[in-house]
Amino acid sequence: MHQTSSQRSNYPYYAPDQLSEIGLSWLSIRPALRDRTILAIHQTSSQRSNYPYYADQLSEIGLSWLSIRPALRDRAILTMHQTSSQRSDYPYYAPDQLSEIGLSLLCTRPALRDRTILAVHQTSSMRSNYPYYAPDILSEIGLSWLSIRSAHGDRTILSIHQTSSQGSNYPYYAPDILSEIGLSWLSIRSAHGDRTILSIHRTSSQGSEYPYYAPDHLSEIGLSWLSIRPALRDRTILTMHQTSYQRSDYPGYPSDRLTAIGLS
Repeated sequence: MHQTSSQRSNYPYYAPDQLSEIGLSWLSIRPALRDRTILAIHQTSSQRSNYPYYADQLSEIGLSWLSIRPALRDRAILTMHQTSSQRSDYPYYAPDQLSEIGLSLLCTRPALRDRTILAVHQTSSMRSNYPYYAPDILSEIGLSWLSIRSAHGDRTILSIHQTSSQGSNYPYYAPDILSEIGLSWLSIRSAHGDRTILSIHRTSSQGSEYPYYAPDHLSEIGLSWLSIRPALRDRTILTMHQTSYQRSDYPGYPSDRLTAIGLS
């Protein structure tokens, strides 16, 4: 996951090698037709390797392709594609092929600071009272997120928040059902405001070899320490570490140091 800004939006972002530890192979931003930028997120798995799926028809509406992989419990994760704010006559409708995977349309609209809020709408034969739109407040704080609704229940499966330094102190919490698809994330707001920090952790039996994961009982013991490590091209990836009664050998950051970087 990469954090973009309006000042630096026209060059590719490469994911560090550490992303392989949380089940993500690589992130890339490549130009598409009509000078638009496509954000493609690829998620690989040792169990599911015959992906992604390509949809050539999407190029006509500014989206080059979709990377879709099934998650646990017969759910589907839709990869988020971000288009530039040059075209504002949205929404664009996805091809008919998307109906086969339970998605009816993609709705994108321009937001402040040259960002685009992408709202993904999912329909199914059981639940047709979609779509759900992203709240307007997200555009004001520079956030873009992807909400996937389950076809078999009125629950949000995955929410991706993209933060920026202009964002306000709005905490967004992921529901507990994220653990069902092997993802868990926390949203930390600064004690002084003006930023929301996102960290995505992958909790699964396959991904327990690395220290960057959130135990199941994270809500019971809270956060113990945070570490910030540099990524490629002078960017910073915030990784939230949590200790448990089984994992208590983490060095802790002083409180004053966290305050210096705008974290509570």
